[in-house]
Amino acid sequence: MRDAFAAIKVPAAFEVYETAYHGFCVSDMPEYKNRRPYDATLAHRAYDHMYDLFKKALVARALPARTRKPGSRNARSVDRCSGRR
Repeated sequence: MRDAFAAIKVPAAFEVYETAYHGFCVSDMPEYKNRRPYDATLAHRAYDHMYDLFKKALVARALPARTRKPGSRNARSVDRCSGRR
């Protein structure tokens, strides 16, 4: 996969969670073969990466600064997502 992204010159990050089972991010995932796949530490790490991606790639591009009016509903929702107050 790394080679495919490099070939098309698209930046990408990969992280393999060697000890994780399928479903490790889902806290209410049922046991399977006497093991519970949820791993809180790895789940938080994965979600942190996902939130960073959303913040950088989606929120920043969804509403350009010139379209946001201070105090508007859109400005408040963008600020809530980006952590700004």
